[in-house]
Amino acid sequence: MGCMTRWKKDETDFRVSVSSNGHTKSCRIPKPILDMLGDPESITFRIRKNRIMVDCEN
Repeated sequence: MGCMTRWKKDETDFRVSVSSNGHTKSCRIPKPILDMLGDPESITFRIRKNRIMVDCEN
């Protein structure tokens, strides 16, 4: 198992790597983001004009 990234307590920017798996890409969601989302079962990405919004379902 790889090394786990540690985030600063007051961190507001989270850069993650994106890995390719055929026709899809995946990344790991940082723990501080998961904590704020409430450990969701699914995540929805919505395109709104020039922005991408993230919504989750617990």
